[in-house]
Amino acid sequence: MTFQGVQMREIGEKIKNYYTQNKWIQYGVQLCLILGIIMLVMPFVFGSGYTYLCEDDFSFEGGALDAAEQYGQIRGAFHAAHRYYKQAQGTYFANMVWHIVRPYIRWGMPGFHAMMIANMIVFILSLSAAVKTIGKEKTYSLSIIFLTFFAVWGISDTFNLKELLFWYTGTVNFTWVLSFSLLTLVLQLKIKEETDKRKQWLMAGVSIITALIGSGGALMITAVQCAWLLMVLLLNYDEIKEKKLITVPFLSAFVGALWNTCAPGNFARVGEIENAQSYTVWNAIVDTWINWKDYAVKLFGQPLLVFILALVFLITFISGIKVVSKGISHIKMIVIVAGVVATPYLTAFPVMLGYCGGGLHNMRTSATYELVTKLTFIFGMMCLAQWSRENIKIIHKMFPVFVAAVIVFGLLNAKEIKTSVKEGYAYTLTKELLNGTIRDVYKVREATLSRLDSAENGEDVVI
Repeated sequence: MTFQGVQMREIGEKIKNYYTQNKWIQYGVQLCLILGIIMLVMPFVFGSGYTYLCEDDFSFEGGALDAAEQYGQIRGAFHAAHRYYKQAQGTYFANMVWHIVRPYIRWGMPGFHAMMIANMIVFILSLSAAVKTIGKEKTYSLSIIFLTFFAVWGISDTFNLKELLFWYTGTVNFTWVLSFSLLTLVLQLKIKEETDKRKQWLMAGVSIITALIGSGGALMITAVQCAWLLMVLLLNYDEIKEKKLITVPFLSAFVGALWNTCAPGNFARVGEIENAQSYTVWNAIVDTWINWKDYAVKLFGQPLLVFILALVFLITFISGIKVVSKGISHIKMIVIVAGVVATPYLTAFPVMLGYCGGGLHNMRTSATYELVTKLTFIFGMMCLAQWSRENIKIIHKMFPVFVAAVIVFGLLNAKEIKTSVKEGYAYTLTKELLNGTIRDVYKVREATLSRLDSAENGEDVVI
């Protein structure tokens, strides 16, 4: 076994050296990965152009318009946003965007679509930037970006993402702030790596803005942002004295979290729930733990997601990339495991407490939880691969066995994996774009909006 392990390791090194020395192979692999990423993300960009107003989109646009008629355009928008902060929820950034921007009233459907497409592009770029900053090397980063997007919306049970990606109210409250949270993470990592003091201060200043925006939406995302930024600080605690500015993104996010959490509207909204008086923080803690276990069983019962995580481990191990630049000690690995477990828990806790045990029954809350869990576990597998490579010598001997096990797992679950791909949101959306289903549905909704627009004020419209 030892001889075989050494032999396989030598073969691996030869393949790696051959790949490194031949640029045309590198370019070919990178091109294939880029094309794969484009195939995964472009349906969602195109799909954003077929979105339409629904549910709360109407109430926010109409409420803001009423306030504008009463108080004026600018003052009315701020008045409506402040009223919502006091009476409904503390999402200060989302409140401002909902009541100030009003894309449909201002620019019609072209402006509405421009906002939705911009949201999708920013999300794709911010997630890619975060992975690239963590992964560093180009081919490796492209591999992880491809696998990440596949995990996010290429597998089964991802249809709930529609409330995060194609519902305007949901995109502002969840996806926009998640994108800015990812950008804040990128800035924090860049501050750590940067040696130029002036650039450090500049990035720290920008991170204050992005962090405050990241904490200004749904409390689920607020918790995620704080958890991710805190994990970076814990993994780089030995550098904080020399580079104090890496604490700025986290401190800014925490201030925003307090601003959001302490909003009178949060407490007013909870007070309207029937069992609010009897539901305690301890109940929320227990319910969140039950939710964590249930979703762990659900997510890791998907062979394709397990296969993707295994590929992340393999690619990271083989490439030799250092996700944590100064290495991962046993203590740091414990911190990472704790962070991987705690982040989804903290994501769900505000929902459990806010809905008094109602659970993640909304599409937007369940989709957010699953998205965050997938991203966090992908990072965890990257770190686990680096830690194993640095600290467990026997893993090098056993690595060929692990590779074989992953291949066998993929073959044994080939049918389930194929089904999972076909049930994934990316496949379904691509199919509906090509066969015209989305276009046909949009025409019906567009006709409805046209009838509403052409009606006189106060007139009832039968749809």
